[in-house]
Order: sequence, then C-alpha cells, then structure tokens
Amino acid sequence: MRKSIAALSAIVFASAASPALAQDANSDAPPKAPASWSDTIKLSGHVEGGLTLNTANPPDGLNFGHLFTDKEGKPLLNQAILTIERPIDVSSPNVDVGFKLQGMYGSDARYTHFLGELDGVTNHRNQFDIVEAYGQVHLPILT
Repeated sequence: MRKSIAALSAIVFASAASPALAQDANSDAPPKAPASWSDTIKLSGHVEGGLTLNTANPPDGLNFGHLFTDKEGKPLLNQAILTIERPIDVSSPNVDVGFKLQGMYGSDARYTHFLGELDGVTNHRNQFDIVEAYGQVHLPILT
C-alpha cells in the first residue's frame, strides 16, 4: 500500500512539475519582439442592404412618414462601412497614439451628416459620410 501511494505521489508530482520544467527549458528562447506600430492597425467593415415593401403601393413611390426607408419597393444599399483603427496600449511605459476613422457610403448617409460635412459631394440617393473620427494619446507620465 505504501509503495502504491509513493508511486502515485511521484506521478502526480512529475506531471505537475513537467509544465514548469518545460517553461524553464523555453526561457532560453529570445523574448517575442513587440508588434510594430503599423501591425496593430485594424481594418474592418460591413455591408447592409434592404428592401421596403408597402401594401398601399403609393403612386409616387414614397413611404409617407419614413426617413431611412422612404423609398417603396426599391432595393437599397443601406450602408457600406469601412473602419480603420488603432487602439492605444494603456500598459505601455511609452507614449502611444491611437485613432479611429469610420466612413460610410449608402442611402443611410443621406440622413446622418454631421453639421453639413460632405453635403455637397453628391445629390444621389447613395452618399458619403464620416461616421466617427478621433485620435487618442496615452501619456504614461500623466496617467
């Protein structure tokens, strides 16, 4: 009985110690190089389309009282959004700069213009708009 408990203890100890030994063996490897500034930039986007049907079949093709869904029975490109961003690294001991720029093209952009920006670019149903744009700075001295 004592031999089986000792053998079991040795197996448990060896299996618990082996990951630590494996980590120690890998500690001679050079540390992973930090990502370059441009490697941390993220690019994403999405596309959304739709069709609004009206059983009243208005003769002018407009849905009365609707804003974004004002065109009856016509397929629309609601929005195609492209986002480019770089989050700041708040754990960095150095100054770090981040940003986000999000632009939209589509029929939804007709009603999302901020203070008239890009109003005069086109008068078509599909328009351009800047949805979000900002910059950030991490200052480890102050924060």
